[in-house]
Amino acid sequence: MNFRPGLLPRGFWILLPVLAIATLLYVRGGGPRDEAGAGRLFRFPLDALQSCEISGPDRHVVLRRTAQGWSLDGDVRDTPDPRSVARLIETLQTTERSDAIAGDAQDPAYGLDGPDAWRLAVATPDGRGAVTIGRRNPVTGHSYVRDDGDDRVSMVAAALPSFLATLPDALRARDLWPLFEPAAIDTVRVRSGGAPAADVFVRDGGGRWWLRRPADGLARAVAAQRYQTHRDDRRREADGVVWYRARDHALRNLLSLLADVRVLEFGAAAADETAELVVIASGSDGRRHEVAFTGPAGDEHVRGRRDGGRAPLVMTDQLQRSWSPGLPSCLHLGLLTATLAAADSFALASPGLGELLAVRSGDGWRVARPAGLPRLDELAGDVVVLFDRTEIRDVRAPAAGSRDSLDGGGPVYVLTAWLPASPDLPAAETVEVRLGVVGGSAAALVGAATASERAPGGGALFTIDAEILTTLRTFLLAAAGGR
Repeated sequence: MNFRPGLLPRGFWILLPVLAIATLLYVRGGGPRDEAGAGRLFRFPLDALQSCEISGPDRHVVLRRTAQGWSLDGDVRDTPDPRSVARLIETLQTTERSDAIAGDAQDPAYGLDGPDAWRLAVATPDGRGAVTIGRRNPVTGHSYVRDDGDDRVSMVAAALPSFLATLPDALRARDLWPLFEPAAIDTVRVRSGGAPAADVFVRDGGGRWWLRRPADGLARAVAAQRYQTHRDDRRREADGVVWYRARDHALRNLLSLLADVRVLEFGAAAADETAELVVIASGSDGRRHEVAFTGPAGDEHVRGRRDGGRAPLVMTDQLQRSWSPGLPSCLHLGLLTATLAAADSFALASPGLGELLAVRSGDGWRVARPAGLPRLDELAGDVVVLFDRTEIRDVRAPAAGSRDSLDGGGPVYVLTAWLPASPDLPAAETVEVRLGVVGGSAAALVGAATASERAPGGGALFTIDAEILTTLRTFLLAAAGGR
């Protein structure tokens, strides 16, 4: 009896190849079930996983738990993302295997001994285990699996093999350092390309940053060398090591930039490029963070490595664009022994331009004299910020005899700051700064209105940025015009 194709439903011919494959798989190992094989992929909890080693097609990944967190090794040594590690553990813990199927585990159809198989070995305080994941069943989408030392074959869902195929990149952190806490950092080492050694910055118990004398002394900052002869309050010696007061906000900004660096791309090959900038940060939490920037990688991108790994990364470059290897931007070369922001109040006066008094209030600064000019309060705050950021560019010899060093033809501004006791100033102090023009450059003389061992001997004359003179003039004129 002959059947014509038209007598059977059209769907039968579509399903016929699938049914043929299913029949073949059943004959090869899809027969009666063995209930003893069903359950979780690993029969012990993985919450306290200590290590996980994964070998697969062209890759080798090793995860280990350390006292400081997780480490990622194998083909790629890099910093893992704790959230991605937690996702891997959850996938391993929740993956279930089917009942054992009847078949020979050495059958090539299962792919358990083939080059594309995955081998997972885990260790926890509760036990150790290892499994091999083979080929994917083209009908069900599940993959074959067996335990080491066991010839029974089971099946697992596709989620786990699909996740393994994304390793190691799926485990690598996109933040430069996912466990980085700037507040915990108390030591920073910065080494620029070609430098003989790193500059070492240390934060003391009072939250102040200090720079250990560099290998080249202060050769990169000639002005700083001369500055130290006048401002010995910014220098200390301990155990034969000389330390210089660093700019706190410069170090805080550096740590903030490090916290913002993002990894944009992952590399797979070893990188042999010489580092242009290396930063190592460590602190009270026992963690050590290291990053080496090796060169540009396009607009606002830079290549580099982290935490001793050799795998190259492409990262955002805001740190390199903002951090200067020169010492003047790092050293505390400000005009006052303590910043003006630490003062209770300050007075500003200039012959012919008038005077005013500003006092600290609960939410900032307030101009108290002349009174009734609240629009000047914001400008008073700007003056405080500007003084804090004004750097000394050079140190010059003051005028000989009784001649005024600031007799340069322009107006002279006198700022008097009343500074309360602080870690920088164990006793309250009144500091006076006179600003004007010397030889065509803006300059300042810093002295103490009250007796102080911290006052610069002989009255140092500092060259500064002219911007501050413009701001002081604007401030006084605004006060005079508002009367």
